[in-house]
Amino acid sequence: APIEGKYRADILRDEFAPYDISRFAYQGGFRYRRTEIPEDLEAPLPEGARLFVCGSWSAWTQFEEMERQGDGWYQGTFALGETRCEMFDLCLDKDPAQRIYPVAHKASRKIWVLGPDNFSQGQKWIVDGRDEEVPAGTLFHIYFRSGVERMEVYWEEAGSSADGAIAIKYEHNYSLVGDFSKWKCSPMSRAEGQDGVWEGFVRIGGQGRADFQLVRDEDMQQVIYPAQHKATSSSVPARGPDDLGKGKHFQVRGDPGELATIRLSVVDSMVVVSATSSRGVVEWQSRSGWDRHDYCALGTFHGTKPVKMAMDPKNPGLFSCRVKA
Repeated sequence: APIEGKYRADILRDEFAPYDISRFAYQGGFRYRRTEIPEDLEAPLPEGARLFVCGSWSAWTQFEEMERQGDGWYQGTFALGETRCEMFDLCLDKDPAQRIYPVAHKASRKIWVLGPDNFSQGQKWIVDGRDEEVPAGTLFHIYFRSGVERMEVYWEEAGSSADGAIAIKYEHNYSLVGDFSKWKCSPMSRAEGQDGVWEGFVRIGGQGRADFQLVRDEDMQQVIYPAQHKATSSSVPARGPDDLGKGKHFQVRGDPGELATIRLSVVDSMVVVSATSSRGVVEWQSRSGWDRHDYCALGTFHGTKPVKMAMDPKNPGLFSCRVKA
């Protein structure tokens, strides 16, 4: 039933702080609290159980045991890869049927934690350093705690004192997928003497063109693609790696049956894709930092045409535009 009359709030968050964030995820301060937040007592993992983390930094090939710290916390360490973006989940005893995972995919630390169980639909946490241009190779600590009311997962940069030797070193691979391969992964080769560069070939089809994308570690959650479908111009930026490239393909043109050379460079999240054929060379590049985002507003105020939004340089991540009512 609705509350009638005066209501005295039992808490007031900091001025301008949001109230649409769960009390379990809110990290800000309070102007007023009637009572202190009770400590969430530890709910130990099952006796004898060990906690492991598995992430894209090892192409999902290795389970790394997390070490128990004080107050019921567990800690793991990983190094941000060449894409500056990694995903992970947790499990008990290396058992996929005992996964610990977020309720939503590509989750931040603010998202509710589920498990351990076998009901995961592939949800992962994501550590994305691209917007703030966190350098590849930066070490991160992952923390986990199981409490009576909730489980907690968060991460932070490990700092210069961290031991980089404990982070897994893994050589990632890239593949080509396209109409030339019936959309199956075709491995690329590392360019000799060049770090972060891979080369491969696509066969031009009977109509004088071939469509393709590139995939990290044969993981379709990590696809490199252009911002537009059938991109043939270098003015179209490259995107990814992520899972948002459905229907968006690079296109190389040439003589039917010709082998076109595809070259990929990924260094500190800067992606450069080039295609060389008898028609010449086309090169697509990604954008760095916040410039990699494009947002538009769509509504009755402008017919069916989208209105491009601009980012406020004083508030990175805040985009706006003006429209006629």
